[in-house]
Amino acid sequence: MSLTALADRPTYIHDMYIEERARFNTAQSLLKSNDPGLAISNLEKCIPSFADALVLIGECHELGLGVPKSAEKAYQCYVQAFLKGAPGAYYALGSCYLKGIGVEQNAERGFYWFKKGASLWCMKSLYQLGQCLEEGIGTESDPKRALSCYRRAARKGCVPAVHRIALFYLMGDGGLQPDAQIALRLLKLAAHRGHAPSMTLLAKTYLANKEAGSLEEKEALVLLVGAAKQGYQAAILHLNNRFPQFSLERMA
Repeated sequence: MSLTALADRPTYIHDMYIEERARFNTAQSLLKSNDPGLAISNLEKCIPSFADALVLIGECHELGLGVPKSAEKAYQCYVQAFLKGAPGAYYALGSCYLKGIGVEQNAERGFYWFKKGASLWCMKSLYQLGQCLEEGIGTESDPKRALSCYRRAARKGCVPAVHRIALFYLMGDGGLQPDAQIALRLLKLAAHRGHAPSMTLLAKTYLANKEAGSLEEKEALVLLVGAAKQGYQAAILHLNNRFPQFSLERMA
């Protein structure tokens, strides 16, 4: 190889990375716009630079998006992604063992993979590890460690983790003193990000002992409608019970 070729090689590698990054982003957009076939085609070309493309391909096999549904192929994709160093593979493999997707169900193995992913600050792994520790799935229940995981996940931008922390403050779990004001602030933060369970719980808080026509009742209605439009059943039920004059068909 000539000196000129060697000098140009870093630029070539950089350009290839940029091209495959663009293709990876395009594939993610195609999945969101319900064009999984074209998304998979783009993802397969991204694998050399983005091993997490295998995770998304695995999800397509798992859900039957653009390809025949196959739990076994999904699991194989996740294993390949792990072998190539994809950070998202830890959460995917943990979920496979937790739910028995393409492999025999084993909560302890699921916990193992979530813990490995959490050590890399993978947001999904941190959140799921928190749930395992909170509920005693694949390990002994440890609310304090669960809270620590939720806090780390929240710092990574995990909105459901913010909701869980709010519940810890509300109930006084994980070694915390009950603090309704902190819980309320966290619920508002998660609700603002469109988290349906937070929107519903915040609405119920607003409706508690409030008179009809009050500002709190109007705010609660907006929150319940938003959560109901996401298909959140608790919001739909509460909306029908408290505001029977409203229906999703009417709001569509």
